[in-house]
Amino acid sequence: MKARKIQRLLLTLFGFIILLTMMIPNVKAATGGFGVSGSFSSYIYKMVPGEQITTKDVNVIFFNNYDQDIRVGLEINGPKGVSFILKSSIIKIKANSNVSIPISLKVDENAVPGDYELGLLAEILPNEITGIQLLGSAQLKTRLVIYGEAGDVSISTFDKDDEPFIADLKVFRVNAGSVNDPVSQSDTGLLSDRLVPGDYIVYAYYEGTEVAKQSFTLKDKDSLEIKLSAQTIFITNFMMDPQFDEKTDKIKNMKLIYTIRNIYKPATNVQLMVEVIKDNSFVEDLIMMSIAEVPLGDTQGSYSYIPPEGWKNSTYGFRLHLTSSESIALGSGEVKEIKVSGLPESFDYWLRGIGFSVAGIAALVYIFFFTKRKKDKEVEVDEKIHLK
Repeated sequence: MKARKIQRLLLTLFGFIILLTMMIPNVKAATGGFGVSGSFSSYIYKMVPGEQITTKDVNVIFFNNYDQDIRVGLEINGPKGVSFILKSSIIKIKANSNVSIPISLKVDENAVPGDYELGLLAEILPNEITGIQLLGSAQLKTRLVIYGEAGDVSISTFDKDDEPFIADLKVFRVNAGSVNDPVSQSDTGLLSDRLVPGDYIVYAYYEGTEVAKQSFTLKDKDSLEIKLSAQTIFITNFMMDPQFDEKTDKIKNMKLIYTIRNIYKPATNVQLMVEVIKDNSFVEDLIMMSIAEVPLGDTQGSYSYIPPEGWKNSTYGFRLHLTSSESIALGSGEVKEIKVSGLPESFDYWLRGIGFSVAGIAALVYIFFFTKRKKDKEVEVDEKIHLK
């Protein structure tokens, strides 16, 4: 009796297992796999209400690594008023291949400005004929910013030869004269972005050295194009060393000490010049030397300067700068000033002083004789009156 009960129990359990197996959907665990990639996940959408973005640069790539064709269903997650523009919500992919589709986005006129997350869910659908489903699903997410007002800015960087220049670009929003974290950046020397209206400044860096900067104001619906010119040659460690006459202890010449720093590539046919300023007035801009080639790295040098009219008791300023043979500015340093004093006044100044003194004496003599003559006439008239 016990043996029969056990046998019946086993038969019942076996039948239950068979029934349960029939109820489970057909799922095939095949070799291979399914994946999703593309620029969609790294692209930040920046849009205004009523706008549609369609670009080949934003795509999603579906990978079918199974040995049979599959169908993939797409599900979109996003805020109200935002829709994806797709040819179909179902993608067919052949075995061991991939399919790339562009992603277009549309924002309705009534969409609420804000910062949102967009999601694209892709999942393998059951086979239409066999009903067998391969396992696989993936999701990509990205960011959507809807602005109430916005403008576009495109920034490019060039060297002094007007060739494209690879630089790190950083754009900062300027608020009350101060900046915080960059609102946009690129490491290619090119940058295109959409920003809210306001004041900005863009910096360009090459290997950590600032090579260009420019401020700009962006207005609603603007489309600005900014071209940066990178300065890669600099005047550094500029010093002035006055040289004095041993006998008179008066200044005889000014020794200008400098370093030329080149961080990018050798420059040929360069002129090193010095701009001279005296008491805030321009004096001259003369060529210190012509350089056949400025190599990479640092080059030290010096130059002795004497004013054409000689030294005066004045404040002198010097600014060194580099130009190409085509008079293109390559780099410059800051103006440095030095005050020269203790010199005797010039001969011309002395003559002018004498001239003023002589003129003053002549005026006094004239006044004296004019007054005396007038008194003599008064006496003569008075005598005639008494004679009558």
